[in-house]
Amino acid sequence: MVNIIIYFYEFCCAVFPAIFVLIVLCAYQKRHQIGMTFSIPVIAVFTVYLAAVLHFTGAGTLHDAIRFGIDFNPSQINLIPFNGFEHDIEGHILNILLFMPLGIILPLSVQSTHKAWVAVVFAAIFSIAIELSQFMNSRVTDIDDVMMNILGAFLGYITYCILTKVIKRELKGSVPLNVVIILTCSVCLGRFLFYDEFGLAKILFGF
Repeated sequence: MVNIIIYFYEFCCAVFPAIFVLIVLCAYQKRHQIGMTFSIPVIAVFTVYLAAVLHFTGAGTLHDAIRFGIDFNPSQINLIPFNGFEHDIEGHILNILLFMPLGIILPLSVQSTHKAWVAVVFAAIFSIAIELSQFMNSRVTDIDDVMMNILGAFLGYITYCILTKVIKRELKGSVPLNVVIILTCSVCLGRFLFYDEFGLAKILFGF
């Protein structure tokens, strides 16, 4: 039960800022009569996916930095590609699988992004941001993780292309790219600023 509460709290920290931003964007669109269309189910899936990635990758938060400080210990940084690859094959496979949905969801979500480079660049920036945040919670920052994440997004895009060929129908997104970028930033910043796992644990366990 306690774990469920913590997971729900983490989810809310990531998703609620995105909901607030979406409400503001919709109000702005209505007030200025801007012809943007938002597919709420698509945005919901995309937002939940981003929150899940931040959870499973253990992205660092501001509260981690305050509690533990920012650690630049060389032993926790790997900038050499495939250094020790054979010792963590399972981890590399999981990093690929984690980002494959991104390569599928992006072209299904965003207007005019049926190009592989969009998924690759988006995945690269998102992955690098996660790796840099891990300086704040003493996790290993690894170039291999970034490379595998990018590969996963690319393979996901290839899967999307195969899917469109199989069903013989072009699946178009409806959300403007700038809106997707804003929502992504709001999810990341929301979790970064508001998620304090240790603080909630103190309240729940009373220590």
